[in-house]
Amino acid sequence: MDTSEFPRLIYLVILLAAVVGWGLAESRNSLGKTARSLIVWGLIFLG
Repeated sequence: MDTSEFPRLIYLVILLAAVVGWGLAESRNSLGKTARSLIVWGLIFLG
């Protein structure tokens, strides 16, 4: 791994942890709202 890729890897891990944490907090709500939120996040990352 190149030294310039290490900060990017750390950033992506922190971003993933934030999204997973948000998803766990969001899953306490109703299933429909959670599914809608997951679809929106999927479109953000794919689009």
